[in-house]
Amino acid sequence: KLIESERTAAVLSKEKRRKTTWTRLIQLGRGLSRMNPGKWIDDLEEDQQLADRLEEMNNENAQEEERKAICRKAQDACLQALVEHLNSFLEEYPKALYEDR
Repeated sequence: KLIESERTAAVLSKEKRRKTTWTRLIQLGRGLSRMNPGKWIDDLEEDQQLADRLEEMNNENAQEEERKAICRKAQDACLQALVEHLNSFLEEYPKALYEDR
């Protein structure tokens, strides 16, 4: 009888493991059925569009900074040319006013 009860316990244990495994598989299947790959793809496409727009804006900002740097350099060059012109005028006519010329 002891061997029979051990066999019965083994069979019951095996059956319990089978049911537990089956239950887990059902739960996994239910979880997978709730997933929406189409929504994931849509979300990823939206994220990519946003990333593309941000990259475009960064490029525009970089170009604007380059334009501003060129303008600053041109302004500095103009100011330097003006200063040189005025200095040469003052060297040539130390007592004159610029309006006199």
